[in-house]
Amino acid sequence: MDRAVRSFKHNVVEGRFVGFVVAIVVIALRVLMFLNGELRQNEFSDAGYVWKFLAPFFSDQRISFAASTLSVFIIAGIVSQLNRRFNLIRTHTSLPFIVPLVLFSLHPYFLQMIPDFVAVFFMLWALFPLLNSYHQSEPQLFAFQAAVLIGIAGVFQIYALLLLPLWWRGEMMMRGFKFKSFVASLIGVGLVYWLVFALLVFLGSVDTFVVPFDFITRLSIVQFSRFSVSQWIITGMIFVLLLTFIILVHRKSSRDKVLTQIFLGFLNFVIICTLVLQMLYGSSTLFWLTIALALLSFLIAYYYSSVESKWQVYSFYLIFGAFILIYCVHYFSIMPTFL
Repeated sequence: MDRAVRSFKHNVVEGRFVGFVVAIVVIALRVLMFLNGELRQNEFSDAGYVWKFLAPFFSDQRISFAASTLSVFIIAGIVSQLNRRFNLIRTHTSLPFIVPLVLFSLHPYFLQMIPDFVAVFFMLWALFPLLNSYHQSEPQLFAFQAAVLIGIAGVFQIYALLLLPLWWRGEMMMRGFKFKSFVASLIGVGLVYWLVFALLVFLGSVDTFVVPFDFITRLSIVQFSRFSVSQWIITGMIFVLLLTFIILVHRKSSRDKVLTQIFLGFLNFVIICTLVLQMLYGSSTLFWLTIALALLSFLIAYYYSSVESKWQVYSFYLIFGAFILIYCVHYFSIMPTFL
């Protein structure tokens, strides 16, 4: 084994304290960027029913920053627990915890509490029943559980409901999708929104029930012609990174166990769909990019958990060097921010 590969596995992939060290560094980087300037407060008029009641609690920038930092750690924890629960990555590693922390600390947009974070919690949580449905003779219970979680995600960010058909595709890939599963998922989502409707009737605000659904019909295709040079650079880096890892992981996973292959194939499918949806709703929301980054973090962790050549090691350092560059660009305000 090459010396660079052996050192990388020992110090980065399997390092005992690397997760703790990165967590401290990420907190420090987030605090430094937060102190560097004021956060721009976004309205999030397209959020679900619950957010307008929660938003006033995050009006203070310090509380919003603290909540966003906690949210990033929750996302990292869910991704890490997903790997541990189903043993998707055979190597014992902290990368599924580390990578999301880094990805969600590079841009000031993720320093504020946003409804997308809460929606991502439940979307990631919905992956657990999806994986549990693998080769089950009675998968409808898991379909119901996943649909309920997706419905709750939609209560915070209405666009999450558009991911339900993708979960049906995932259940087909898990070989557990049946007509009963389809019906159970509809009942699960319907139950969530029936409860929301009942609550709004009780509060005398029944007219507001259909308001969030109106945003789904409002396409606002990204106008790439209006992008600045910095926006083109950062957007290009994100798309190249996403597509590169989709291809690399697809090739690498062919030698892994069946469940891992299916799950990674499903992640690739969802990421591609979210990229398309981000272009369709680009001027309205960044939810699709947020969920894509959360899923991408697992692909990156998987790919680098079992490095086999020094070129993979060098590419890891190159990518994280690019992450540092993106952070510095926003910290020192060398170029206009992406948003």
